[in-house]
Amino acid sequence: MDKNIEDFFIYSVYGILGAALIFAVFNNINSPWMILLLSASFFLLFTVGYVAVDRKDKVKNDLVLAVELLLVCLIGLSDKGGSYVVFFYCTILMVVINRGRGIGLIAAFVSYIAHVIELFIVHSGEPSWSTTLKSLYDILGFAVAYIGAILLRYVIQQNSELTRVSGELRLKTLEQQQTYEKLLQANKDLEEMAAVKERNRMAREIHDTIGHRLTTAIVEMEAGKTVYPKQKEEALNKFIMAQKQVKECLEDVRTSVRALAWQGTGDFFKAVAALIEDTQRHAGVTIKYELEPVEASVRQEILNTIYRVLQEGLTNGIKHGQSTIFVLKIYKSENNIKLVLQDNGKGCSCVVKGFGLRAMEERVAEVKGNINMESEEAEGFALEVSIPLNL
Repeated sequence: MDKNIEDFFIYSVYGILGAALIFAVFNNINSPWMILLLSASFFLLFTVGYVAVDRKDKVKNDLVLAVELLLVCLIGLSDKGGSYVVFFYCTILMVVINRGRGIGLIAAFVSYIAHVIELFIVHSGEPSWSTTLKSLYDILGFAVAYIGAILLRYVIQQNSELTRVSGELRLKTLEQQQTYEKLLQANKDLEEMAAVKERNRMAREIHDTIGHRLTTAIVEMEAGKTVYPKQKEEALNKFIMAQKQVKECLEDVRTSVRALAWQGTGDFFKAVAALIEDTQRHAGVTIKYELEPVEASVRQEILNTIYRVLQEGLTNGIKHGQSTIFVLKIYKSENNIKLVLQDNGKGCSCVVKGFGLRAMEERVAEVKGNINMESEEAEGFALEVSIPLNL
């Protein structure tokens, strides 16, 4: 039971018992001492039973309950106003809350029987039909007390379950946040490693190819200068060789540029497959994909746009949608190349376009394409891009 609810509940019970005691004293103002003594004993035992309740010790609990009911019966014999019946109600309430409905029903039945016996003892000089009618009327009070206790027990149990589930959810949220932060750090480290690796690769390529050819060309030109004009034909050959080296160097530069920007659908789909593989390996997600071949004449800027949109879509799905599964399809439809990407992320009722989504729209607009985004709360995010091929 939640601490605040438990405090409110027990204070309320003691408040009701205190009010009943005050009424009992005022109704018996001429001889209140017996009621006060018995009530003090009841309060003490009631408190001990609440503080030291042990559901496993059935004998002890039953003994405490029996003494409590006995004390209430004795209070009832001294109480001419009938306020003592509230002591019965509170006892039934505590039994149901702490020990369950079964023992609570027994306590309610025993309390009612004891109450009826007291009625006939206290009102022995009155007509029996009047006492019988009053006892039948009082059964409603005991029934309401028992049913109310059951409802209150249910509410308390539901609140406790809600508190437990809420605690588990907070713990899982914290664990997910920690995992997400680790993923962000790993992604950052991966980007830095990829950048360093690419710089090193390009440096090696420039050193091993372009640098080598330029060095050879310089040597050839220096040699040509040395023999000119005495050996013009030899000098010319040196210059021709240097020119050849420079042309080959230029072709190497173009080859390096082509390595950074895909030429043709073969290289494009290879790059997409590599992106998917890296994302699955480093982000721990699953990407189900279908790549349909298109003509090799597709403009490079279209392929670049498709690739960047896919890259941003995966990043957004992982970072913002906390997605774990993606479904990707790239295909040709009539005179358009299309990309469809759907994830199983948390989704949203209203798509808020941040920098990434706006940049995505700008890229698509530059190649005269259309982009459509759809999302629902807890239904993931769907992205569809269509770019005309003949503009």
